[in-house]
Amino acid sequence: MLYTRKIVAHDKENSRYTSDLFATLGTIVLWVCWPSFNAVLVEGVPRNRAIVNTYFAIITSCVTSCAFSSLMTKDSKLSMVHLQNASLAGGVAVGTIAPMIIQPWGAVLIGFVGGAISTTSFKYFQPWLIRRLRVHDTCGVNSLHGIPGILGAVAGTISASIASYKQYKTSLYTVFPARAPILNSTQYFELVKFDPDAVHGLGWTAGKQAAFQFAALAVTLALAIFGGLLTVFIVKQPFFDPFEGRSIVPADFRHLPEATLLPKPSNVAQREQNELLVQSEGNESEEQADGQV
Repeated sequence: MLYTRKIVAHDKENSRYTSDLFATLGTIVLWVCWPSFNAVLVEGVPRNRAIVNTYFAIITSCVTSCAFSSLMTKDSKLSMVHLQNASLAGGVAVGTIAPMIIQPWGAVLIGFVGGAISTTSFKYFQPWLIRRLRVHDTCGVNSLHGIPGILGAVAGTISASIASYKQYKTSLYTVFPARAPILNSTQYFELVKFDPDAVHGLGWTAGKQAAFQFAALAVTLALAIFGGLLTVFIVKQPFFDPFEGRSIVPADFRHLPEATLLPKPSNVAQREQNELLVQSEGNESEEQADGQV
């Protein structure tokens, strides 16, 4: 929505070697730390499960993004934008279901689909948003977090619908607290016999849990769309537009000190000195000739 033709078409919109270098360094840090992001809110066995599932997914998305980037770019060259972003898509997509029992093949599948759709979105969908809807996604948030996030929410709904006590044992109520038996029910007393520290819940079924998972996705999308439109309405006001009638180059908004030049090589300095000497002698000769005239 924050579309401005002069910004999108500006040559400064493209990446540079230095920015790509630092962005890649940031990607490496995020890649290493992403399992801790997905596992921080759970404890015990589900935390270990979340770490392992995240690594499976994010490794697969990294390999997938390299493969798809090579297929989609000219001369089969890798795009740094794809590698800096789509390589993390697996970690985003598996975030919702990281503590669930999805098996290694499930985590690999999520990582593959996440990396593939993220790379495809950067190549085709993001330019389409600018051309058709005039949505200028400067950081590729939709391609890295939006679409893989929706994929993860759908996968979470499916996983919640098939989760059972036979599969999870008592950890089922750690992953899905609302599915724990109601207080003072027969199931609750049976659970306390095996786990004295068990906490009662709402007694939800797998289907109800899955329905609430999907409802959470719908509510999140509604809030995101409403909040985005509200923000656009506010910042589109004239007094919020910093580029109206002015340059978008940062150097035009601040004073930059003159660059400090490195010392020149001795041969270059000597050559320039000789040229200046010859030029000064020529000027003296012309002045003497003019004086005689």
